[in-house]
Amino acid sequence: MIGNSFSVDDTGWSVLEVGELDRASLSLRVQGYQITNRHGEAVGELCADREMALAQARDLAQGMAP
Repeated sequence: MIGNSFSVDDTGWSVLEVGELDRASLSLRVQGYQITNRHGEAVGELCADREMALAQARDLAQGMAP
């Protein structure tokens, strides 16, 4: 299940929370953070930390810039 989405500056890339729904509290138990490109396609593996995912997404977006 996807939770919150975090914009990666003004690159068009995003980092998404990925996890499972805790049925008792109806909250998301975040298992990792997925980087997505401008087209919404998942890039790479899940990152354990949001800041690490944002940093990787910035690096990827910079490398893909025209």
